[in-house]
Amino acid sequence: MINSVKDDLQTEQGQLLLRVLSTLTAVQGDAIKKREERQRSKSRDQQAAPLPAQADEERKEPQRPQQSREEREQQMLNQAYQVRFQTCITSPDYQKGDDQVKKQLLGTLIYDHVKYFLDGAIGTGLVQGHQIDYTPKVTGMIMSLPVQHLTIGISTYQGLFNKVNEALALLVRNRQPTQQ
Repeated sequence: MINSVKDDLQTEQGQLLLRVLSTLTAVQGDAIKKREERQRSKSRDQQAAPLPAQADEERKEPQRPQQSREEREQQMLNQAYQVRFQTCITSPDYQKGDDQVKKQLLGTLIYDHVKYFLDGAIGTGLVQGHQIDYTPKVTGMIMSLPVQHLTIGISTYQGLFNKVNEALALLVRNRQPTQQ
């Protein structure tokens, strides 16, 4: 049988079949190579690019936790304080005034905020004996700073908060034993 196949292959028809077979093999080999190349390319693309669902999630802005009512209130207080502070130090009275006038304007500005901080401290138990209003005392302690230090120290809401805490720490530290 093998001999008959060889004989058939040596004939014209056999040679034609051999060419067709080799062409089909070559075409099939090319198709296989192309398919494998596409699969490798696709695999590289999938590794490099995120999946559609991942891509959508990455495009979205990271979600910030929703602010609580207290955080929103604090943010509004910060902004309001900044506006009031800038308005105060850019006012003609402040610009033309001497150190005493500047301190008076700054004291008026911070008094309500100091009261707000102290009321919060009383509510959390940080200030004992809350029947006494420490607002004038703490404001006066802050106002005793030189104008340049005062202006820089209270230029932000956090800075004012820090000054209030420093004043409270001094009051607590210097409190006489009979008041405890």
